[in-house]
Amino acid sequence: MRHVFYVIIALFIFSCETDDNGCPGELTLTTDLLEAEVRYTAVSNVENCLTYKDALTQYIDCSSLLADFERDIYREIISFLPCSDNEITLSLEGTWNLTSIVNAGGPVDIIATCANENYIVAAASSGTAYFHFNEDQNGNSVPCFLGDTDNFTYTNFPEGSSQFILTTESGETLAGILIEFGTELSITDNEDVLTFTKQ
Repeated sequence: MRHVFYVIIALFIFSCETDDNGCPGELTLTTDLLEAEVRYTAVSNVENCLTYKDALTQYIDCSSLLADFERDIYREIISFLPCSDNEITLSLEGTWNLTSIVNAGGPVDIIATCANENYIVAAASSGTAYFHFNEDQNGNSVPCFLGDTDNFTYTNFPEGSSQFILTTESGETLAGILIEFGTELSITDNEDVLTFTKQ
């Protein structure tokens, strides 16, 4: 019993300790972030949004568990969280052209594979993604051609925010967020961050 007590005390000290930069321990960072996210998801008001932004900012600045590309993704999300009474609900409706892909290795050359011709057409709650390629079935280089499509549905979550959950016909779930005042759509697909620009 005494051993369990010491473990609890050690865990408490670890979670409450701060470093030279005033950062709390990893456990406190994670707990604060999850609590703020739950509150904001339940009630998407300005106060909860600001609290969520603060928790995300501290997590990015202090966590030693994040890779650099993950920090960049979170910073982009923070920059465009709708924490203002004047924020309007932004729509995915329209045509979106793929303009960049970034992953842990840095920017991807989308022109080399014809991915720069990929685009999304979205209606009120669904849409279609169009994929272009420049290789035939034998691996030979050919002019860019439309090689595949994937239908998807999407929901605005939290409702009234610039964040969206996209579910593809093939069963994939992707997180999207409108940035640059709704002119760009950033979609996270595993380690890739895809940016689409609205036509």
